[in-house]
Amino acid sequence: MKPYDTDAKYCIYSEAFNYYLYTPPGSRRSSETSARLRYRAFFGKEPRMKKVIPMPKQAGSPTEEGEPPSRSKSA
Repeated sequence: MKPYDTDAKYCIYSEAFNYYLYTPPGSRRSSETSARLRYRAFFGKEPRMKKVIPMPKQAGSPTEEGEPPSRSKSA
């Protein structure tokens, strides 16, 4: 791979320093890839996202009705 054959969105080659400089999206991508590889090495399978189940709303909850929570009168 030639130094200039990079995606500028993720990294930029610095000819002056003979070094690759990673952009914030490139750094995040590298971190996520590294975490995925560590997971796969440890568990022997690909990570998967858990299903998010929304909590049911409670009837009569003061915060659900737009009212601030009541304060105790003992202070």
